[in-house]
Amino acid sequence: MVSTRTVIQARFGDYDLFGHVNNVSQQQYLDIGRIDFINTHVCPTMFRQSLRVILVSVNMDFVDQLSMGCPVECVTELEGVGTKSIRLRQTLIKRVDDREVVCTRSTSVIVAWDTEQQRAVEVPDEWRTRLSL
Repeated sequence: MVSTRTVIQARFGDYDLFGHVNNVSQQQYLDIGRIDFINTHVCPTMFRQSLRVILVSVNMDFVDQLSMGCPVECVTELEGVGTKSIRLRQTLIKRVDDREVVCTRSTSVIVAWDTEQQRAVEVPDEWRTRLSL
């Protein structure tokens, strides 16, 4: 399975008054994991060229609390590749003692996007090849 596991560095501003990671920060953690996945498995030079991806859909389910001081990782897995889209499954995981606990589940869709033409395009064969490894 094509996947990445990204260690997240929490910032002071990520926490609410109760010491929980707020929902907006959790979306940013997923963004960090998604960028790591793209750089690792799709195209390492994507953000320096005109053919990129854009996020067109995201769904999040909050399963457990992310609290201050808990180490957090984002696991990003390939769910599938369509004509113009790539579907990803992500989880935010905290470590409690020697266990991993899923705190947030997310699915997202990114689309191959030509920034010069400002339109969605087919996922290039090179990306498909990299994602099939």
